[in-house]
Amino acid sequence: MAAALDGADIEAVAGALGATVERAATLSWDPARDDLRARTERRLDNLVLGESDGPAEPGPAATAALLARVRTTKLSILGWTPADRALQARAAFAGWTDVSDASLLGALDEWLVPLLGKAIGRADLEAVDMAGVLRRRLGHRVAELDRVAPATITFAGGRTVPVDYSGERPAAEVRVQDAYGTTAHPTVNGVPVVLSLLSPAGRPVQVTADLPGFWAGSWADVRKEMAGRYPKHSWPADPANARP
Repeated sequence: MAAALDGADIEAVAGALGATVERAATLSWDPARDDLRARTERRLDNLVLGESDGPAEPGPAATAALLARVRTTKLSILGWTPADRALQARAAFAGWTDVSDASLLGALDEWLVPLLGKAIGRADLEAVDMAGVLRRRLGHRVAELDRVAPATITFAGGRTVPVDYSGERPAAEVRVQDAYGTTAHPTVNGVPVVLSLLSPAGRPVQVTADLPGFWAGSWADVRKEMAGRYPKHSWPADPANARP
């Protein structure tokens, strides 16, 4: 009995007879691998000789598939870091060029396509330098960002803390002892920073956008409570004029 021919044998016979074996690649996102994969079929007319699965090849088809994935994930698949998000929020506070997620999604062809010339999968998307993307879109205004939306504020005693621009108003956290000696409420571009004043254990004891008012008002009650809980720490009656 003659042995059955497999796909490779049929392809060899077809080649010897001058028939054309066609190859068709289909790109799709593989949920198991969470990556872009290429499935290639070898066909002789309507006969499937075989198929294989492997990484995509760089090119327009891979770029289009990766762009579709970015849209599906609403940019979350890209290489965002907390510092990138902080820069994005600072830019939003400054109110210049729109670098929100919605704006970036609407302009993928403009800024992302040029970065995907050799991209073939998820790792390439995760490697996109989002800080660089944001800075290029902000252009020359990046140089002004530290003035209009500084990344940190410094208190009278020298303590520097980061400013969070992700909410409706800029905010910061600082140990209440590190705010001693501060007589003017910290602002960024004229906007008061919402301060969360923390206990020695790192728990909020007061949230305020008016530090001098807090010192002159409800501080007396907070002081009594904190002195009872943390007797080894300094709780001056006049924190505005106390040393941090």
